Amino acid sequence: MSEQHDPTLEEQQPQSPSKRKRIRYTSELKLKLIRLCIQNGDRYIKPVPQDDFWSYIRTQFLECNSGNGSTIRRKVADIVSERKAAIAIRRAQSGVVVAVAPPATDLEQAIDTWIEWMDRRAEEKQARNAQSPQIKQDKEKAVINHQNLSKSSSEKRTFQEVQATVDLADSDTVRDKRQKTGEAWASGKDMQENWDRLDRRKEEMLALLRDILNAISATSATPSANTPSTNPNIPATPTASTASTGTHSSEPSASASSTDRRLATLEAEISEMHATQLEILRILSEMRK
Repeated sequence: MSEQHDPTLEEQQPQSPSKRKRIRYTSELKLKLIRLCIQNGDRYIKPVPQDDFWSYIRTQFLECNSGNGSTIRRKVADIVSERKAAIAIRRAQSGVVVAVAPPATDLEQAIDTWIEWMDRRAEEKQARNAQSPQIKQDKEKAVINHQNLSKSSSEKRTFQEVQATVDLADSDTVRDKRQKTGEAWASGKDMQENWDRLDRRKEEMLALLRDILNAISATSATPSANTPSTNPNIPATPTASTASTGTHSSEPSASASSTDRRLATLEAEISEMHATQLEILRILSEMRK
């Protein structure tokens, strides 16, 4: 026996937020939404990300109203824009500035109150950005000192280093400044590590070069067994090399050629490392400007 489809089952199943019906905003529902924002105005003007505020508003609003609440923030912005446009039209009809009539409805009054909260938030944000440079420097010093607590002595930063890297009078947020400072400090640390590595490599190459030169000097200073004696009392003794057909006569020249090649290779590597160090110095100098 085939199962019969029960239409009530779909109604009982919870719908995901993406499948919920869009909220139809009547004037009454708009008023409830704006008043909810006004009731949480103190939360709105706090120096925290706005996403936190609107997430809270969405949760509170959907407790009493079902539907897709993903557009609540945009809906409030649209309501405010419509109200501001209406005010602008009333202020300048036919190019003549006229007095604006008081709000005619509860919704208009609520929107005007919410606009005041928006203006207040903008003013307080501007006031925070306009703090004196000394206050900003004190805050940055406190942040640096706190970060240095978990760092070794070689990794600790000073305020002077940060000040040389980041403009503390900039209007960017403190979070952006900290990020820029951290990235610049990490880049400088990598440069220093590369510098130290190249410096160690150069010292190793120089030590090897000195060993080769000492070996060459010792070889040239030691009399060869094949060298004829200059003492007239000692007769010259023919050696194996002089008695042979001269097949080994090219060994000294081959050894010298190999040494020359090694010296040329070392010289090229040292020159390359020196050029790299100069480039690192140039980059570090630009970072300190």
